[in-house]
Parts: sequence; C-alpha cells; structure tokens
Amino acid sequence: LRDSIINTKTGIILKANEPQNLAKQALLLLADTKKYRTFQKNCLHRASALQWDKVVRQSLNLIKGTTK
Repeated sequence: LRDSIINTKTGIILKANEPQNLAKQALLLLADTKKYRTFQKNCLHRASALQWDKVVRQSLNLIKGTTK
C-alpha cells in the first residue's frame, strides 16, 4: 500500500502507531475540500497506471528486454 501512495500528491504517509496524528490529519483533510479533491483526482490517475493488466504487460516487457 505504501508504494501506491505518493506523499502529499495522492495521500499522506504517516508514521505507524500514531493514532492522534492520524485523526488530526484526517480532520485537516476533511476540512480542506480543495486538497481532498486534488488527492481524489491524483489517486484516480495513479490507479489507472497500477491496473493489473498494465503492470503485468510492463513487467513482461522488462523481462523480455533483459533476456535479449
């Protein structure tokens, strides 16, 4: 999951085991509609690049390229 998030572009990566900070950041995000919508847009764009069929195709092309 960490690799699917680009910090401050598609979400916010926080330190583990800090529930107060998680709650604080969630409330800040809910209060900032512009940032929330930006994250939504960026997430959708990022998710389209991580679709399984595309990832497999890219991986196979990399493998084929190294065996030539």
